[in-house]
Amino acid sequence: EAIRLGFEHVSGEVEEDSTMAGNEPSGLDGYSVIAVDNSTQYHLLAFYDGPETFFVRFSPYRKGTVVLKDGEYKLAVITPSGDIYPYRGRRTLNSELATSDYQIKTSGSEDVWSGSEARGKYTLLRQPEEAGSLKVDGDTGSAMPWVTAKEGR
Repeated sequence: EAIRLGFEHVSGEVEEDSTMAGNEPSGLDGYSVIAVDNSTQYHLLAFYDGPETFFVRFSPYRKGTVVLKDGEYKLAVITPSGDIYPYRGRRTLNSELATSDYQIKTSGSEDVWSGSEARGKYTLLRQPEEAGSLKVDGDTGSAMPWVTAKEGR
């Protein structure tokens, strides 16, 4: 129900294509990784609808990593503030490491975006169960299989 309402909330917004060429490979066959910077003072809810349907909450001024199955996704991002227009987009992912930096554009301002204001290390916020145990590089947001050393004799 929450996901349906999230997409309903953005239905009047123009859909932007946030697919970017030239991303590095994720290193995870069949999965992509999105390193997200929330450069706002607000909690954000991001709803994804594609090969998987889910939502993720991003804390203010923090960094997080989302792992998801490859494919085309519709995206809706909302804040609890009624004064801020939501974001509506789509993105196609193909075993890549992508980035997203959410910022607030004030009315009358030009389309000039500053650098990320998110702080801290990237933490794993979401992954498909089938992806197995993953760990995140706190500096880059990339994810990799969690490998444990076995004691040899």
